[in-house]
Amino acid sequence: MMDEEHADLLGYDWVVWELEVRDPHLLTEPGVGERTQQALTELAGGLGCVFDHCVDDDSYDGSDAGTYYAWLVRIPQAEHRRRGADGLPLVVAPLWRFLRT
Repeated sequence: MMDEEHADLLGYDWVVWELEVRDPHLLTEPGVGERTQQALTELAGGLGCVFDHCVDDDSYDGSDAGTYYAWLVRIPQAEHRRRGADGLPLVVAPLWRFLRT
């Protein structure tokens, strides 16, 4: 059963999930979006999802401490509703594991 907070998403065929990593110490080499694009596109496609894009050149507040990277993936509504014990869609786990490598 979907909670009230997410009930308004039921009218959409797809839901966009954002997988975000913060990098306040700037440990990630430039070009992370380009380096992960092909593999994430293939992995997401194999899960019935669509990789949209990666934000790899932004920060929350313009400072180095606010640096973050975010991958946006479109998830079918049916997969959005299939949740694991942690409350996340089951198809998100393999994407997150890949990005952690």
